[in-house]
Amino acid sequence: MPGNTFTAPKEEVQAMQKNPYLTVEAKQSNASSGDYEVAYYYPDVFHYDGVAKAGYISTGLIQELTKYNLTMKKDRVLRETMTKKLLQELLNDLFGRWYGKYVSNIRELSKFMIEFVSIHPYADYNGRTTRMYAHLAIYEANSGDGFNSLPHEYISDLDTLSPPTKYGEFTENSSGYIYALMRDMMKELITAVSLRKSPSYYDLPAWLELTRSMQMFGLQNSVKFDSLDDKYIETRQFAKLFNKIIGPNWGKTLG
Repeated sequence: MPGNTFTAPKEEVQAMQKNPYLTVEAKQSNASSGDYEVAYYYPDVFHYDGVAKAGYISTGLIQELTKYNLTMKKDRVLRETMTKKLLQELLNDLFGRWYGKYVSNIRELSKFMIEFVSIHPYADYNGRTTRMYAHLAIYEANSGDGFNSLPHEYISDLDTLSPPTKYGEFTENSSGYIYALMRDMMKELITAVSLRKSPSYYDLPAWLELTRSMQMFGLQNSVKFDSLDDKYIETRQFAKLFNKIIGPNWGKTLG
């Protein structure tokens, strides 16, 4: 989670450091594995150097943020007002650059998704809002098999931790498995209702197939998550999860 530390391989750290929206603090924690202990921050009134250098906010706003830096540390109302102004400028810039683009390629669209979720304008539902915009863009493009092309992620945070090309590949690879699972869950529901019993969603083979979308990270076969894996996912400790189910060298697939 932002502001809290987590374990990540060097390649994830490098991907985050290339993201102008994020302020990243990283310190190597394990020399043998090469893993780092990492904390990162979304844009706010104290973490905006990257977006300033990228030209995503105005010179006037940068001057205001600099002028009120010390005051904002004590003045909560001013801090919230300036944060809102910062996020509004970032959103205006993002949508201004993407407005009118005809996007039908999931890997290209993933770049927008990374930017929006990196701005992180809401306290919650940022990922879901990002995917909503992606869905609308695909529908508007109306090209190919739009329904099965919609991007979905069942492991969050890969949007900010992975290089854009890898994130695009993951959204594309996982899409088919996601919809296969959704169809099987619907069939299970209909069958259970007709038999007047409770549906057994987590017994569906499609859950096992879903893990095949992680082959791009070096996973050789489908894998069934155990209770420790579930804990890693719940607490977003993906480096530890991938170290366990794939191996310590999985980070090299991000290079």
